[in-house]
Amino acid sequence: MIFDSPSTNSVILNITQSTVSSNVYNRMVYEKGSALLRMISYLVGEDVLEGALRDYLDRHAWSAAVTDDLWTALQKSIDEQGISLDIKAVMKVWTEQAGYPYITVERTDDFFILTQEYFMDKATFVQPLEQRAAEMLSDSAAVYVNTEPARLYTVPLFIASPKNPNNYTIYWLTDKSLQVPVTELAGGADDWLIVNAHAAGYYRVHYADAELQKIVDHLKTDVTVFDAKTRAQLICDVSFLAGAGVVEQVRILKVTEFLTVETAYLTWHMVQEALAYIDLMLSSRSAHAQFTEYIREKVRHFYTSAAGFHYQPDDSDFTTLTRSYATAIACDSNMSECVDSALDIFTNWTREGAVRRIPMDYRETVYCTAAGHGDEHQVAYIWHHATSADSVEKQRMMKALGCSRNATIINRYLELAAENDTFSYADAYNVFAYVSKYDSGRRLAWQFIAEHFEPLFLKFGTSNLANIVSHVTRGFNTVEDLDEVRNVSARFAEQPMVFDSSIHTTTANIAYMTQNEEPLTNFLNSNT
Repeated sequence: MIFDSPSTNSVILNITQSTVSSNVYNRMVYEKGSALLRMISYLVGEDVLEGALRDYLDRHAWSAAVTDDLWTALQKSIDEQGISLDIKAVMKVWTEQAGYPYITVERTDDFFILTQEYFMDKATFVQPLEQRAAEMLSDSAAVYVNTEPARLYTVPLFIASPKNPNNYTIYWLTDKSLQVPVTELAGGADDWLIVNAHAAGYYRVHYADAELQKIVDHLKTDVTVFDAKTRAQLICDVSFLAGAGVVEQVRILKVTEFLTVETAYLTWHMVQEALAYIDLMLSSRSAHAQFTEYIREKVRHFYTSAAGFHYQPDDSDFTTLTRSYATAIACDSNMSECVDSALDIFTNWTREGAVRRIPMDYRETVYCTAAGHGDEHQVAYIWHHATSADSVEKQRMMKALGCSRNATIINRYLELAAENDTFSYADAYNVFAYVSKYDSGRRLAWQFIAEHFEPLFLKFGTSNLANIVSHVTRGFNTVEDLDEVRNVSARFAEQPMVFDSSIHTTTANIAYMTQNEEPLTNFLNSNT
């Protein structure tokens, strides 16, 4: 769904020239196709779907097939199970129309009101970034409304409620709206409702404030009432709806209140994705200390339940992944238990070398923590081993060097990257990304670029230097930042393309902070 929008192509296409097929059958088509098959499996059952697909593939092996052949095979299996469902009619709009819907969930005294809207991301609109930013700053609404006619979907709503908490009941939304009696789904005014259980449907859900709060409050007391897919999708939906201007940005933080008891990798992975931009925007503000504290307290249980750095050789791959992810978040949020453990592991490595090798899945976190919380001795040790390490390990160590908060070390790192005989071209390019992990490093990198623009331009060229500048300045979000970028751009007016993207991004970031800094800060002040 990340790549699906009205500006992309639909799954089913009318191709009249063979030469265009390679352009339209792209990643989005295949991923959306698989997601729609997954939705069908929740509708009819995995066995029915697998039997139909097996029959379809056997029947059309080594021959051509059209979409109706797939629907025929599916319908045959569905009919054999006595399921009343016209699969072709249900899937017609899903496969022939680009994009997807989102479902609004509201509640009156007597009814749940479920309404479908056509999801439109702001990025769908071909509009200059500065113009969009200016509109965000105006008094007019920042929500973009779809002006193109969209056909209504036949939406299977996979609804879970206190009356059926461990499974789901399918309700069909075939019109614009559907009213379901409250008594049919909930027993009391505080009862929650999940509209896309198991993330089964190919749509997003927008809960009214009160309904979302009921879900979050219930998760605080019993996080296992919904599976990890449902919890992750809940956060993902809020994040994308906020990005599209449908809901306010602070709602992303509000939906994470239950994380104090969350231990699932999938949910935490989605949280990191959802909060990345907020983290970036607050990184240069005093509120970032509260943001870090908020994450630190939320991740504490995840870190503890994952057993921190207690690596066991017989751990499953998923256990190792979960544990390494928990330690990465915990150490990045400066949790003392995690930081101390990482520093102890690093110290043991420096003393005993190969006897106490750091487990591979924890190395990036341990190296970064040592560089960020240690002194020049830890950094020197990492640098020494990076020069003789294999390519993969070298990149881990080079990335970790960018975690240093020491201005002298970061400036020396940048100087080495600018020289022609220290790093390869690719490694030198990567150094600027590595030192941009934190706002302090980004500021130093920007200052370095401004002071050494000409040799850097000769080294990297227009396109690559523009990418470096964009990455280094991606968190700039004040008028002073914008003036500074424009002033440097004016000094090197013969190379405006190097700074264009940075100017546009900074302008949009200023608009974002104008709208969202106060509510985000107020939430963090009230919850830390």
